[in-house]
Amino acid sequence: LALLYQLRNNKTAQQELINTEGNVLMFSEYAGIFYKPFSCAGYSMYYFEFKDMLPPVQLQKAKSMILGGGLINTTRADHHMDPLYNLTEFNSENFHWMMRVGGYLFSEEYNQVP
Repeated sequence: LALLYQLRNNKTAQQELINTEGNVLMFSEYAGIFYKPFSCAGYSMYYFEFKDMLPPVQLQKAKSMILGGGLINTTRADHHMDPLYNLTEFNSENFHWMMRVGGYLFSEEYNQVP
C-alpha cells in the first residue's frame, strides 16, 4: 500500500505493481486473508482503493474469499475469531473492529447479509 501511494501520480507504475506484487500477495498463503483481524484492514483498503485497477483474477479471488465464509467470520463475537489464535486475539480489539468494518463494506459491495 505504501508503494502504491508513492506511485499515486504514475498510474502505469501503479498498474504494474498491482499486476505483479498485488497478484503475489492476493494468492499468497502467508500474506493474510480478507477476513482475519490482522490483515482485513490492509486487504480492504487495497480492494476498495484500487478495485477499478485490479485484474479480474484478483477481483474474483477477493469475492471468493469473502463469500466463501469471510462475511460470517467478520461477525463472530469478540475473542472467538479463530480458534488458532484463542489466546492472542483477546488483546486485539482494534483489529476486531477494523475487521468488522471490512466485513460491512464487503457485505455492501456484494449485497450480502452475513
